Amino acid sequence: MSAKYKFPIIKCILLCIAIGVWVSFIFGNSLQTGNESGALSGQVVTILQMWFPFVNQLFSYEQLQVVVRKAAHISEYAILGAMLWSCWHCIIKYQIYQLTSHKYQAVVKHTFTNRECLIISQITFVFASFTGLVIALVDETIQTFVPARAGLVSDVWIDSIGIFGIQIVLSLCWYYIRKRKVVGKL
Repeated sequence: MSAKYKFPIIKCILLCIAIGVWVSFIFGNSLQTGNESGALSGQVVTILQMWFPFVNQLFSYEQLQVVVRKAAHISEYAILGAMLWSCWHCIIKYQIYQLTSHKYQAVVKHTFTNRECLIISQITFVFASFTGLVIALVDETIQTFVPARAGLVSDVWIDSIGIFGIQIVLSLCWYYIRKRKVVGKL
């Protein structure tokens, strides 16, 4: 394997390590008791009320605490979704390159065709989404064993908003940027 191919592998390994650290952070939050988790949400609510006084007119303290908790779910899983998308994208792009590189023996730098870009985007989305949903299900299952916590199906749906939302944006951006590069070279 030439030096040209080592960078994607190292990038994938580093992304996997980052994903492991982030999933540990998510699971660590799930292992907090209901009181600990509520106290943390309460601190965030208090800060929001100090910085944005108009929030007090829109929401009660309890409502704002629910909004903060659900926003935390979406944020955690949007970050995870971006990491998963990047990791799977790296792996899939490398694999498709390996499968199609025989067609481009004379080309120094491989440029993916529009069709390959679309396939890479779609496969990346499916694999990263599935991985993210499995992590969300495990996360909610962990919460069922923690005192004063409950694993909720609605939280998995909220987590999936973060996962799917960021991945749709990343997939579309990558596809259209690559498509423009391919069209520009014609």
